[in-house]
Amino acid sequence: DFLFLGLNPVSPPHCSVGSLNPEGVMGPITSLWHNALEGATFMHDFCVTEHFTILFEGSMNIRPLRMLRGDHPLKYDASQVARFGLMRRGGALGTAAKTDMDMGVEAEDPKDITWCDCGAAEMVYHFVNAWEDDVRGDIVVVGVREDGFFHGALAANGTREWIQSTLVEGKAVPRMHEWRIDPTTGTVTSERWLSDHLIEVPRINDAFTGIKNRFAYAGRVHTPSLADDAQLKFDAVIKFDIGTGQTWVYEHGRGRYGMEAQFVPRSSVPTASASGLERGEAAAVAAAAAAVAAVDMRGGTLGGRDGGAVAAVATAVTAAATATAATAAAATEEKTGGDADSAATASVNVGAEDDGWLVLYVHDESKGGDVAAEGRSECVVLDARDIEAGPVARIVLPSRVPYGAHALWYPAEAAAVAVASASSGSNDEHTVESKTESRTRSWAGGGAVGGDPDIQESRDVVAAAAAAAIRASPPPPRMFAVSGGQLSALLGAARTGILRGAAGLFVNGWRPWLAADDAGEYAFVRTLGVRFTEARALGAVREEQAREELLMTRGALDGIGSQLSAQLPARLPAPTLTLYELEGCGASRRVREALCMLDLACTLRPCPHGAVRHRLAVADAQGLGCSVADTIFCAEDAQLPFLEDTRTGAAFAGADAIVAYLYKEYLDGAAPSPLVAPGPFAAVRAQAAVDARGPDDSSPHDSRALRRGPAGAFYSRPSAAPRIPLELWSYEVSPFCAVVREALSEMEVPYVMRPCARGSPRRTQLMRRTGGTFQVPYLEDPNTGVAMFESAEIVRYLRSVYLL
Repeated sequence: DFLFLGLNPVSPPHCSVGSLNPEGVMGPITSLWHNALEGATFMHDFCVTEHFTILFEGSMNIRPLRMLRGDHPLKYDASQVARFGLMRRGGALGTAAKTDMDMGVEAEDPKDITWCDCGAAEMVYHFVNAWEDDVRGDIVVVGVREDGFFHGALAANGTREWIQSTLVEGKAVPRMHEWRIDPTTGTVTSERWLSDHLIEVPRINDAFTGIKNRFAYAGRVHTPSLADDAQLKFDAVIKFDIGTGQTWVYEHGRGRYGMEAQFVPRSSVPTASASGLERGEAAAVAAAAAAVAAVDMRGGTLGGRDGGAVAAVATAVTAAATATAATAAAATEEKTGGDADSAATASVNVGAEDDGWLVLYVHDESKGGDVAAEGRSECVVLDARDIEAGPVARIVLPSRVPYGAHALWYPAEAAAVAVASASSGSNDEHTVESKTESRTRSWAGGGAVGGDPDIQESRDVVAAAAAAAIRASPPPPRMFAVSGGQLSALLGAARTGILRGAAGLFVNGWRPWLAADDAGEYAFVRTLGVRFTEARALGAVREEQAREELLMTRGALDGIGSQLSAQLPARLPAPTLTLYELEGCGASRRVREALCMLDLACTLRPCPHGAVRHRLAVADAQGLGCSVADTIFCAEDAQLPFLEDTRTGAAFAGADAIVAYLYKEYLDGAAPSPLVAPGPFAAVRAQAAVDARGPDDSSPHDSRALRRGPAGAFYSRPSAAPRIPLELWSYEVSPFCAVVREALSEMEVPYVMRPCARGSPRRTQLMRRTGGTFQVPYLEDPNTGVAMFESAEIVRYLRSVYLL
């Protein structure tokens, strides 16, 4: 069962305790009431045993009336005696047949709670474990007792002096402590300190929750940081033998500080027939693969930026773990005299509880120069049986992991997807990658660099199934159809378009005209043998491209209203322009608007905050010289938007320079439109309009980014990199096109934007490609053969195929 405690310091009931069974059925809720005017006792953690839920009311309390005299309502009250509350539970932990009433908290009336005074003022933030002693009949509780230390350490004034004097005194400092409680008499019978190490964030093998355990793990407090800077940092991991008092220490190193270590059991449960070598080697491979996948699938790297480093470190982890397991097996053999049965017994009885890994984040402040926050973060894996041997794996992370209190491990699932490999060869002009892309992409084409073949096969199957479903039954186009959940996002995108004066809605020189009707040409309105057509004034280069592209589609229209072909039409030439840009960026918006007004196709490589795949290419092009250690920080320093033109060899950063270049080169030297032209307030107006978009998601999903600022501006989560950029027919001011663009951006998926603003010859071109229908957005995926209308369906497809 899942047992929980909730604290409401503002209004009664101040504490509620309940349970949830595996079927999701809620058990009874027990509420603890305090005097609302007096306030509540601060509660942070609790314990469970086979028959009891154990609450702890320490000496930290919340008294709202303190604010009337200018004091903080939360204080450590030395006059308040700490106490444990015993709530009887039914059944035994882990018994699957028990119901929520059997297993849950049964004390619906607070009077049914037995309160056991500790006899003094005490405080505990985190407990280690609790169990029932079958020999003595009492309850053993182990936790980190600190008696108001951290509250004092957070005081507004005199903090450093208080910390320094308290550390010297050595009394109210966080150390491991044991309480013994007699449930029959309701008394705390004994207390004792178990260690003099200053620690916090304790963890155990969670399989031993509520039953007697031997080992615990905690972070050692770095006292100089606490005394000098009033900062809580952990410079080591300590392993405790609760029974004997023995400790083992792994120090992170000078300037390196860790966070809470999570115990991860080995993949193979120790059995009498499994040797230490077999268990250790198999588990090492599993842990290394899980760790590699966890980082690699997030667009990061392991030990470097290239995929080869992933495989190399995975090999090194396997070798190190094999050696560790072999050493452990040899030690077991030495202790047991080589007897197989004795060795098996020793393995199960002695090694089972700590037979696993400690996984934690470590931040290296020494790598950041004068700014500690700019150091390097790593995921460190320790063998829990021998932490002093040091890490079996150190995984360099692509971004900083801030110091935090708690961590949770869960196994990686094999349900991620990958893009199906394209049939074209590596010399295809659409598949040419920069050296930076090649070394930073996590998953590409039909295989995962350093990945598990079974996981990759699973991704291929899922991606192929999603693509096959769309190919078999593509969503029909519906003019201005709003799907469920889209409205607020569409309104936000429309708001931005209005504030931008509808820039990008019309091509340069647009004007309405009448012409004789032609079923093979696009028309907004046609009647009585005439059609409403739209004239334009594009540059010479673009007009020549338009003639060639229309020739490619001439004859493709067999009949108005025909269905989409099962095969994609002939692929158009790759654009010579490549734009590295960002949703939520006013400068990038101005460049995209200019591309639409000039009707220029362009390969867009989204660079959302937190992603590095495309940003590193910009950083390299701008000569930033990113090293492995500062990948994420260096990538964020890349100046966006950034345009490259292979036709002329030009490259520009910044909206003003790019817009001026595009008009000069592709509108025959004409001055930029006032809507996008450089000016003293151009950047401010564009950013204000973009900020008005808001964070609303057009298609809410469980894997969406933490919505900060305009949608699409932040990396959502790891995504598969397509071998060939997708093709999106759209124009900037359309809200329906905007939500698709945002989805592509937050997944860092590259695509070719083929603008279809009013007056664009691409409207006829798209109508011919789709069998007589013009509607945007329209997506073509050459990697899977999918072609489809409808923004909501496009977003769902993208997430099902490219989101990991």
